[in-house]
Amino acid sequence: MKFSLQLLNEFIELKNIKLHQFQEILILCGLEINQTNINQRIENVTLSLELTSNRREISSVINLVKEINIILNLPLKIKIIDFQHKLHSKRYYKKTEKVKLLNNVFYLKLHQMNNIQYDESPKWLKAYLKVCDINDINIFIDVKEYIKLKWGHKIHICNINNLESDLIRLKLINKYSNNYFQYNLKNQIKKYKNQSQILIFIIYQNKTTTEYNYIDYFYNAYNETINIITTYTKCTISKSNILDNNINKLENKSQIKIDKNQIKNILGPIIKKKLRFISMNNIYKILYQLNFKPIYYKKYKTFITHIPYSRVHDLKRSIDIIEEIGRIHGLQYFFDSIPIYMNKGNLNKISLYIKKTRYILRNLGLNEVVNCSLVNKKNQKQITLHNPIAQEQQALRESLIENLIDNYENNIKYKNFPIEIFEIGKIFTSDNNNNYIEKIHLAGLIYNENFIKMEWSRKSKKINLFHVKGIIEVFLEQINSKVIWKKIQKKNKNYSKSIENIIDLLKTNKTIGLYNESSQKIIGTLGELNINKNKVYIFEINLEELYLNNIQNKHLDYIIKPYSPYPSVIRDISIKIDKEYNIDKIKNIILNTNIQLIESIDILNQYYDKLSKLRNLGLRITYRAMNRTLNNNDIKNINDNIKNLLDNLKN
Repeated sequence: MKFSLQLLNEFIELKNIKLHQFQEILILCGLEINQTNINQRIENVTLSLELTSNRREISSVINLVKEINIILNLPLKIKIIDFQHKLHSKRYYKKTEKVKLLNNVFYLKLHQMNNIQYDESPKWLKAYLKVCDINDINIFIDVKEYIKLKWGHKIHICNINNLESDLIRLKLINKYSNNYFQYNLKNQIKKYKNQSQILIFIIYQNKTTTEYNYIDYFYNAYNETINIITTYTKCTISKSNILDNNINKLENKSQIKIDKNQIKNILGPIIKKKLRFISMNNIYKILYQLNFKPIYYKKYKTFITHIPYSRVHDLKRSIDIIEEIGRIHGLQYFFDSIPIYMNKGNLNKISLYIKKTRYILRNLGLNEVVNCSLVNKKNQKQITLHNPIAQEQQALRESLIENLIDNYENNIKYKNFPIEIFEIGKIFTSDNNNNYIEKIHLAGLIYNENFIKMEWSRKSKKINLFHVKGIIEVFLEQINSKVIWKKIQKKNKNYSKSIENIIDLLKTNKTIGLYNESSQKIIGTLGELNINKNKVYIFEINLEELYLNNIQNKHLDYIIKPYSPYPSVIRDISIKIDKEYNIDKIKNIILNTNIQLIESIDILNQYYDKLSKLRNLGLRITYRAMNRTLNNNDIKNINDNIKNLLDNLKN
């Protein structure tokens, strides 16, 4: 789309801005410039812009000028005539009764042009159209193109002889219906003389046509059209005949609510001011500059914006408004890189537990597999999808075992032995109230024909149920989970649907359950598969329930104190005490003698003498100073303390 800088200057003052600066501003604000042509002869610059579908309203000079006015905050040279104010303040037209216009035509204005003397366009009009690569034909067609380029309004000029067919083409009337609107319109047509031209101005609703005749500049386009035609054709134009269908419907009521914190989070901090965001005053000024008529509610920290009629097709979500704020403020003033945060997020305990489970099972020699949660529907209780992508993936799995059995059959087919696999994944069930339940399970399948050799000279033996149980017990011991093994009571059936489905696949005499020690609730099963001649063992455990049985090691108490770099002095003593005398009391007596130098008291040995009925106790006392090496005086004091200690203990 080409725009003349000379014509832009008629609307807004751009002479004080250099061309390259003007181009940079337009590019940074999202308007891509393909080419710039400078015509020295007529002293004019033409900008060729690449317009996107979401900014279709910039296909006219006035809308581009309005965009420049918003970006640079420069005043307009011309006065925009307000459509609603003009319509309601001067009611000089004959208003029809309320009738339904075809295809949502809100407003229609008709003029008859008589006594047309000239049809050639003036030189300035031809020159402007040539700049925009449009060939001039006659004044009527040229005016249509000019008004469309300048004001964004498409006017229609029809011959009286072909008027009815043209009105059908413009979707103003329908030849198959005859409503009150058509009756009024035909009555207006009958008044027109033959060989006349009819000038038509229409405002459509945006959703029903590709002609976007917005109400914003309607009267500016209308007045200039009338002035050009009457001046250069010397024709006479009749009074306007107006038909409308409740013009108040044109009032736009589109509103978008934006949270202030959302603006800051998406746009981020400003470069010049570290860790400072765009201020609320700047946000308000930009929204006002964009003609969004913002209202700020301090209590809820939100803006309510009213979208202009010409931007309804483009601005539909809060993110669109935030993009406009960033564009007008200048995207170059925001950080363009993601901030680096040194603080790492924490994994929840169940995630760490699953990670540890996966690590232990791999170390035990099992291979992890990952299967899809979507399976073929096998019973009515399964949760099904409304729109499955394939027949084999129309339901959510109730257990992990079925996928592992498929893995087993595929490995058997290609003779991949041994098969020792496990999977950690989600299963999906529903309760009696049809509430969906999602759980994390652990399942495994083990098949090994050569698992163990009793002697080197003999053949290897197959794995049995006790071997598999031993592997699971090693896993449970390393994961610090305390459960009990019990025979499953099928009569009670106090287990979930997933456990029930697994039990049906196992041999009755080779099935065992894992139970919660405190609640006696079954949390898993182990057994031999009954649908195969080979000895295949499977297990499935509810990992979430297993995690609740995890034993927390909280019995370790640590005392941190500085270590002395100086040598120690050790004394071993032997004492006889009564059989029922408490050793801790003896330790306390020894510590009270010289608590500063005694580092530790250890029991070397003890035995009971049946004849004397006394207990002989050997103790080792370690002496050490924290700040110096023990001297002769310290050693002498230690020896004297021990003698006194032994005398006291004998008494």
